[in-house]
Amino acid sequence: MTFAATHPGDANYKPAVQQAEMKIPANNNEGTEQTISFEPIGNQQVTAKEMELKATSSLNLPIHFYVLDGPAELVGNKLVFTAIPPQSKFPVRVTVVAWQYGSSVEPKVKTAKSIAQTFYIDR
Repeated sequence: MTFAATHPGDANYKPAVQQAEMKIPANNNEGTEQTISFEPIGNQQVTAKEMELKATSSLNLPIHFYVLDGPAELVGNKLVFTAIPPQSKFPVRVTVVAWQYGSSVEPKVKTAKSIAQTFYIDR
C-alpha cells in the first residue's frame, strides 16, 4: 500500500508531501482459523431506504462490510440505498461482502474467508 501525507502549508511552514509504503499481506495465514456467518439478505423494494447488515465471526471479532456493486453505500453496519441510475433495468443487483482480516499479533488469527451476498432491488 502506498500513501502520502500532505500539508498545504501556512504562515510558518511551506507545503509538504511525504510518501510512504506499507506492506500488508492480503491475508493472515498464521494463527487460529475463523469463519464468518452472514445473515441472508432478502430482495428489497425500491422504496427501501436502508437495512442493517448482520454478520458474526466464529471468534467474536468485528466484521466489516463493503459494497462490491450496486446502488448502495455503507454507514457503519447499515446498508443505505442510493439513487438508482435512470436507465437501469429492474431488478437491480446489489452485492455486499462481509470480511474479517484477523490479527498478525498475538493471539494470531487467520483471515476469514469473505462472504458475498447478492440480492435485488425491484419495484
